Amino acid sequence: MEAIGLWLVDLDPPEARRAELGLRLSPEERARADRFIPPTVRRRFECARGSLREILAHLLDCAPSAIRFAYGEWGKPTLAEWPELRFNLSHSGERALIGASWKREVGVDLEHLRKGADFRGLAERFFSEPERQALLEVPDPLFPREFLRVWTRKEAYLKARGTGLALPLGDFAVPLGPLSNPRPLTWTRDRPEEASSWPVQELPCGEEYVGAMCAEGPGWSARTVIPWP
Repeated sequence: MEAIGLWLVDLDPPEARRAELGLRLSPEERARADRFIPPTVRRRFECARGSLREILAHLLDCAPSAIRFAYGEWGKPTLAEWPELRFNLSHSGERALIGASWKREVGVDLEHLRKGADFRGLAERFFSEPERQALLEVPDPLFPREFLRVWTRKEAYLKARGTGLALPLGDFAVPLGPLSNPRPLTWTRDRPEEASSWPVQELPCGEEYVGAMCAEGPGWSARTVIPWP
């Protein structure tokens, strides 16, 4: 069974570490970072992309500067020289989540648990009928976390597939509740054969965060999420 690598990154490190990560960026990434006017957004981008380069270089035994990205039809990044190494990045709040696999497509999603959003309205708008019905029974104090459990699993599936929102969120359902082992999608409109082909799993990413991953096919497990560096 393949153990898929997972890393959790602090996006608010000490200044020396942030400067080190900023030096990892390519000229294109540097120019993109410099376009972000809010300093917090710029810092988070620099730390997320710099850490991604370090992790991929660690797996490939190369320099971070040797990493060159290519992009699929829907914008999912791949590696130009090492297409066999599949990876995905998600960031929210002050953390980033990175997953990598040598054998299969992988998608990860991370969300910061925040107050004030209209989670019930979002569920009604974007979720499938089975998911909406299941969430009706969830009391208000628990609803934000249960909503994000569904949301991150759906996003992880879409990111693993590399389609983005070209596949509507309401066209498929994910398993609900705590999920410590990979489980398949429970229903996919017009795509029933895909339900067992893309299992999803919850990831422990901290008390204020909800994380999930999805990977292609059976026969994998998620390693413990490792802090980086």
